[in-house]
Amino acid sequence: MIKTAGNYTLLYTAYDTLGNPIASTYSASFIVYVGDPYKLNFQAEVGTVYGGLQFRSFPIVAITDRGSNPITSINSGTVSATLSTRPNSALYPAASKASLRPLNSTSVKISNGLASFSQLYINESGYPYQLTFFTSLVSI
Repeated sequence: MIKTAGNYTLLYTAYDTLGNPIASTYSASFIVYVGDPYKLNFQAEVGTVYGGLQFRSFPIVAITDRGSNPITSINSGTVSATLSTRPNSALYPAASKASLRPLNSTSVKISNGLASFSQLYINESGYPYQLTFFTSLVSI
């Protein structure tokens, strides 16, 4: 199976019973194309986070095919981020009120198959938090 889009030529090699190569030949060139939208993949993951401060690196989410090839032709729709898991409120009482901020930065437009988030932060400290990303694209 070849997952990565691109141009390929295969080398076929025959070996004797001792594992020595005895003959080889190349296939004709062929192209593996980018497929239909299938899933979201991180191009850049969320960096270290401190309560009330912006992430050290902001997530970039790519719309990809089954082989994880970015689909750069997509220029519509959005990807949204939500805070889906919060820490135990007994250990981190303020975490029960935590939210992903600023609210106007939790949903971004897809451009060239990428959704690039910026300015995001969680307003309360605690551990573990979990972010969930989803898209408005129907086909994923």
